[in-house]
Amino acid sequence: MTGALAAFVAAGALAGPASAQVLPDNFPSPQAKLANAEFLAQAPAPATGAGTVCVIDTGVSQLADLDTQVIERISAVGGNGEDIYHQADNPYSGHGTFVASTIASRVDGVGSAGIWPAAKIISVRVARAAGSNATSADYRTAISECARVDRGVDVINLSLGASYIDADDLARLENKIINARRDKNINVVASTGNDGNNIQVNYPARFADAFAIGATDPNGAFCSFSNRGTGLDLSALGCNTYATGFDGGVGAFHGTSFAAPTAAAVLVALRSYMPGLTANAAEELLLRTARQTAAGPVLDAAAAFRAAGLGALVDAYVAPQLPNGGGDAAGGGNTPPGGPEVVTKVDVTHVPDVVETKLSKPKARKASLKRGTLTVQVAKPPKGAVAVFRVGGRSYERKNGKLTLKKVRSWRTVTVFIEDQWGVRSDSLKVRRPTGRR
Repeated sequence: MTGALAAFVAAGALAGPASAQVLPDNFPSPQAKLANAEFLAQAPAPATGAGTVCVIDTGVSQLADLDTQVIERISAVGGNGEDIYHQADNPYSGHGTFVASTIASRVDGVGSAGIWPAAKIISVRVARAAGSNATSADYRTAISECARVDRGVDVINLSLGASYIDADDLARLENKIINARRDKNINVVASTGNDGNNIQVNYPARFADAFAIGATDPNGAFCSFSNRGTGLDLSALGCNTYATGFDGGVGAFHGTSFAAPTAAAVLVALRSYMPGLTANAAEELLLRTARQTAAGPVLDAAAAFRAAGLGALVDAYVAPQLPNGGGDAAGGGNTPPGGPEVVTKVDVTHVPDVVETKLSKPKARKASLKRGTLTVQVAKPPKGAVAVFRVGGRSYERKNGKLTLKKVRSWRTVTVFIEDQWGVRSDSLKVRRPTGRR
């Protein structure tokens, strides 16, 4: 599919049924335990305020555990910012909502605890409908929304990936990410994808300016589905991560989609406590302090905070105890009164593709050179697009698809393509010299 951004897939799914012995909030969560980030769930926002993560995904719906943390919900595709993948009769359907929950769900006796509940969330929806795809142009628009200076975003989370992008799409998307990270000082965290590729990660995680996060199991080995190899920066738990469901229960999630927000949460917390820390310096700190496991470097939040001189936050952590004095919730111990809390695992087999809507190659309608007037006409471009005619080194844009040039003595080569408002172009049409009388 030349010119298309194909298989731009949300890199996450929910896994199928089990139970776990846990306290309310499943605190600390398995992903917090593996990342040594348990202390962050008890860390309040600093005096300068908590930072913001912009979640580009399927939208974020109302969740009691996130009612104060989600400060803005935007749609890049019209309509509202609700999680378009959530179905009212299924409390564990959706995608973006659970990504946000992984970052910032409260410790309140409901569901699961996020990595840093003090974090603020802005959600930008790019999926147009349940089961539908979103254009890469919408995706780029979403990055621009996140990067607006007035929103004060510190981290963008992209739990989306792509195995194929053509060169033009690649350049446009990379430019957006470069602008966000280098010019706006925003970390761009991206999941590596769920294809089980051990050679390289998917785009956009493979871009140099994206912070690529793979998925490990609780033992520090790669989850079988996690992409790895060229482009991987760091890994976090991605097999059976916990997030709050719409019924107040707990869902166990499966995918690199849910490893990325763990890293995003640690980055936004670190930069909130150290406002002068650049996006690059924050990432370097996480890389330098990562634990080495079978999956390579794995996120270690406590080590990063200590290296940054923030060890007091780590030391202030008080591990929760089971009611009868057993061990901490996620680390074993005795079953709470009433028996173990059930963790629901639901298989979600479809997550949004973000694909480039291919602009059709222009269709020639007329080409003539009569009495010094050159006329070339193609089918009228779609709404919001223009036909671009290139003649002798000059370009002419026409919304109606018709070019007329006067005082032309001889036929000149004319190349035409369609370009939309986001800069997406069709394949080019070379208009041949008309035959017969001039």
